Amino acid sequence: MKVIKRAWKVWVHSHLEESGYNTPDFIPHIHANSLKEAKAQCDLYDAKNEHGDKARYIDIKARRSPSNDIVEHYGEQMPRYIYEDRLVKEKRNAKLQALDENEMYYVQDSRSYCGNSVFWWAKESRGYTTDLNMAHKYTKDEIVKRFSNGRETDVIWKASHVEQHIKTHVDAQYLERDFCV
Repeated sequence: MKVIKRAWKVWVHSHLEESGYNTPDFIPHIHANSLKEAKAQCDLYDAKNEHGDKARYIDIKARRSPSNDIVEHYGEQMPRYIYEDRLVKEKRNAKLQALDENEMYYVQDSRSYCGNSVFWWAKESRGYTTDLNMAHKYTKDEIVKRFSNGRETDVIWKASHVEQHIKTHVDAQYLERDFCV
């Protein structure tokens, strides 16, 4: 990976007022090789400094934004955040390819829990379940096909490990008040 152009947020006080925000987060990126080059691209026409005077070069503020740098990877140019996202997916896919063919797997949706219970991908893609009997048990091939470009929040677990930790419980939604004192 090679950095082609660095990303900068460049502004003067009146640019922030025009954007409606008091931070430069919503100011567009400028791509330049140096701070001087980035500041040179800042439009000072009708710009005002924080005192309301006509802005000068010295009033230009700049902040690096490395995740938006333009990088080159194997001849393709892209923002760094896309490159980094691709690396994460490549590493995940390599791990999926290395899974044991003789094992079965469950997939957890790690974005939330029901109490302490894990949400698993349900059979036939019917949402999520905490009941392992209703969860889909995947082969390695199914995992590779379905989750190669999946979310990081989908956690692959060996079925043998998960099944060692099954606990039974009573689901309150099936209890009827007629049967209690």
